[in-house]
Amino acid sequence: MAFTLPIKKRKCPRCGEKILDCFVEICPKCGFQLDKTPKPTAPEFFLKKSQEFLENVENSTNQEYHETKIQKFKKSNVSSKQNAHLSFIKSLKIQKNPEIISSSFESSQKEERNSLKIKDFKIQKLKIDGSIAKLKTDTKVTRIQVEQEKIPLGISGEYIKYIGIITKEREKIFSLNKTFTYLLDLSINLEYIATSILSGQLDRMFLASSDGKEQEICYFAEQKEFLFVLYGKIPEKKANWLTQQLIISVKDYFHHKNINQMTKLEKYEISQKFRSKIKFLLETIIDLNDVFTSTPIKTLSKGFRVDYFGLSYQSIGVLSKMITTELKLKDLPPLSSVNEDDFDDMIELQEAIITAKVEAIAANTFANTLMTPEWISVKLGFQQYRFIIFSHINDYYLSLLAEGNLELRKKIFSELTPLLMNLTNHPFVGILTEYSEAAPRIVEFLQKMNKTKFDSS
Repeated sequence: MAFTLPIKKRKCPRCGEKILDCFVEICPKCGFQLDKTPKPTAPEFFLKKSQEFLENVENSTNQEYHETKIQKFKKSNVSSKQNAHLSFIKSLKIQKNPEIISSSFESSQKEERNSLKIKDFKIQKLKIDGSIAKLKTDTKVTRIQVEQEKIPLGISGEYIKYIGIITKEREKIFSLNKTFTYLLDLSINLEYIATSILSGQLDRMFLASSDGKEQEICYFAEQKEFLFVLYGKIPEKKANWLTQQLIISVKDYFHHKNINQMTKLEKYEISQKFRSKIKFLLETIIDLNDVFTSTPIKTLSKGFRVDYFGLSYQSIGVLSKMITTELKLKDLPPLSSVNEDDFDDMIELQEAIITAKVEAIAANTFANTLMTPEWISVKLGFQQYRFIIFSHINDYYLSLLAEGNLELRKKIFSELTPLLMNLTNHPFVGILTEYSEAAPRIVEFLQKMNKTKFDSS
């Protein structure tokens, strides 16, 4: 039913002109200022007209018909609101989790869809079966304390005592345990002495107590100006993996950084990073004990060549002989380029230099560790090593500079010992005659052994 709004008219008080628009403020005929009529706001205006319209509908003759129309209008308005609400809930894409929501929720959701009420919502308790519990036990990380003197590695008899990093200019980068910090300086001395007479890269040192009951090993690794030290009882494969990880960390921490220009704070921060990284690496080794085997890496060498033999009594060299001319000492010309007239003098010079350096290594190592080195190795290439080997007979110590399969040293010493029994059964009193007379027999024996094909098995 259409309706029209009534039009209000008013007259101008001065000229009597009828004005149709009740909101005109100036008479268009005489220009008289008319009284201002307040303009109703839009909501009030339409609410008033809607109310008048509803009253007229209710008072009409066909009241039942209009009541039916009004009820349909109200119901359609309510249903549209419910549909909008339901579409909003569906847009959330709520999915049922069978582990925590009971089946009764689905049925109640259908029954109460119009009222939008959830009457039955239950949470089921999850049961952890044995397989999940076993998985948690297997993947548990064993936490270690890096501050202790011996850090166990999860297998009986395996432990780490020390990990350190130093530059070749003796700048200390990291030290795991202050008790063994001396190993950093010792490693620099060994690196200088061993590489000068063996012409290789410092690799490792095997230590034994005086009674032979305790045996430990030092692993060394080099990366440009850095030298790494591992000390304890640790298999070769684990040590190789650990040193490689340390080398990678050094590259990351010192990338494009000059050590000499770093502040104390920067060095301290890097040291703390190494402590956290080493703790993580040792925990990783424990978790991967089944992957790392204790079987040593077999050398490819089948022979064993002795280049130098030395005999000393209480750090006093009593006999030293060059067995071959294979060694090339640092700062000395090779023997192949020496004249015949100067050859003997050059041999004596080499023997004197090697004896002094070997004795310095033995004395320096024992003074720091209170243990005697059994052998020190330098790496020449892939699976190729040279060794400084120590052994003792009575109160005398033997030293060999050799190359090849280290396990063959036992056969060399077993056959060499009878030749030295008469020389070592009494203390050295300063007379070298007896030792000089025995020297040719020892040199001949070792030269013959160099030509012997051993079975390393």
